[in-house]
Amino acid sequence: DLHLVMGGGAAGASPRFRVRIDGQAPGADAGVDIDAAGVGRISEHRLYQLVRQSGAVRERTFEIEFLDPGAQVFAFTFG
Repeated sequence: DLHLVMGGGAAGASPRFRVRIDGQAPGADAGVDIDAAGVGRISEHRLYQLVRQSGAVRERTFEIEFLDPGAQVFAFTFG
């Protein structure tokens, strides 16, 4: 699993972001805070679950793209 602590910078800001795994939308490996296409929205300062790997654990490449300004990003956690 992959988590990221994030928050919106300005009051009322809800920046969108997109996650990719090995260059593709996460599909079944999407965490609870994104959809199968990999899109999520930062609604508050908290820990966001971005990936919930359903298969065997293996080396993969993770990418995150912020689609709107104002995202604050603090720390990744794994597991």
